[in-house]
Amino acid sequence: NSKSTQVPQFLLDDPQIGSTAHIIVTQPRRISAISVAERVASERCQPIRQTVGYSVRLESCTSTKTQLLFCTPGVLMKRLHPTDDNDNDNDDGSSNRLAEYTHIIMDEIHERDKYTEFLLIALQDLLEEQNDLQLILMSATMPTRDLAEYWCGVGHRRMLRKKEVG
Repeated sequence: NSKSTQVPQFLLDDPQIGSTAHIIVTQPRRISAISVAERVASERCQPIRQTVGYSVRLESCTSTKTQLLFCTPGVLMKRLHPTDDNDNDNDDGSSNRLAEYTHIIMDEIHERDKYTEFLLIALQDLLEEQNDLQLILMSATMPTRDLAEYWCGVGHRRMLRKKEVG
């Protein structure tokens, strides 16, 4: 559908953020991650693996130029919690998870599976750690009120913790 292809392109085409944007977009299934990536690349008149790429289980089509990456929730979860790679650790021992991304777009979030459920929880914590990370949740059928209630106060909790510590 058009929101899946257009929203990430709006970000890439924005004159202020487009040149520095690094966007990861989840699609609920492997085939949709690949087909949407191919469609967006085609709309941008580029071959896949340039600005637009994809990463699904056992298959990746990206390059150092890739700014827009389509993947499944399982792939994003694996990137969020690397198991055999300590290169993401900072000097203070904290993890700089997904630090290369400026935007995370979770598409079709009404199609809930175990990875999506876990990601919704883990991304709340990640947003607390990374002030500059933008999260976009998209669903054609999920009521926005439910989303608003679930995400209400995510940034506000960080402010409260700082006041308690300080």
